[in-house]
Amino acid sequence: MKPLSKRDASSASYKYPNSVNLFKFTRMVLSHQKEGRVNNKDIGQILNFKPSDCSHWKKGAKNVKAVTDLNQIADSLGVDNSLIYDMAAGELNYEEACFEWLETQNIIELPEILAEIPRQHLVSSHKKILDFVDQLHKKAAFTAPPLFLPEVIRFFPFISIQQADVYNALTRRDRVRSRYRIRYKQGGLNPQTRLAIAKDLARILLEYERMRYPELGEYSENTIGYEMLLFTSELLCPKFMLHKELSDLDPKLNLITEVSKLFWVPKCLANYQLRGFLHEKFILGKTMSNKTLSQA
Repeated sequence: MKPLSKRDASSASYKYPNSVNLFKFTRMVLSHQKEGRVNNKDIGQILNFKPSDCSHWKKGAKNVKAVTDLNQIADSLGVDNSLIYDMAAGELNYEEACFEWLETQNIIELPEILAEIPRQHLVSSHKKILDFVDQLHKKAAFTAPPLFLPEVIRFFPFISIQQADVYNALTRRDRVRSRYRIRYKQGGLNPQTRLAIAKDLARILLEYERMRYPELGEYSENTIGYEMLLFTSELLCPKFMLHKELSDLDPKLNLITEVSKLFWVPKCLANYQLRGFLHEKFILGKTMSNKTLSQA
């Protein structure tokens, strides 16, 4: 059975389609964690549901929306509460939530992967990717968020983008001879689809067609994951612009949510960039402080 999209869920004969998507998402995460199939009993135990209650949840006859239940699901799965809240509210469908969760897992696992790579290689790769993205921003005259991806993709005549009927994914990437096409799901762009398109673009440029851009250096299987994350995060939510925009945001608000809205990116990416920005700011401040002390 293919995952429900927002359009599918609203037209299906479910009384509570958001709860159906939440059930499917819970099953998906548990399957990844247990590395195998899970049954309804495993899912129902999270909320201490009887078999009949779990069956009603699965079939969309029971609305799971109480804050205590949503928090219990988030805690049991080890996922961010906002992801579960957004699903329960219909802000995220099943595919979008799965995409955000998988992207979060990639970010979590990244430090362990990078620990095996010599620092000089990472530093060199980091600079080349940032310089490449910076040139794209300048060519697109990117001065205020959000970045409109067609304004960047047009610089690559061998890549096209279009809406299409895409199933079981947010985007599909295909190749005909030396040309690439990135298709995305009908219904317009959303933050998750934008990131999926940016990832497809990164894969094409940094792996498949890297020889076109010698300034990127040689391809390395060890660093490609890091390079793709750096490319997509800095392309859609660059730290230099994040610094400028944060000064205008109300600190009483949820910064992750506000940055996500402002840059039109998933919360997982907004969180990643915010953490990186604050870490760099702390390191820079500490360095400057030490320099001042040494000169005193």
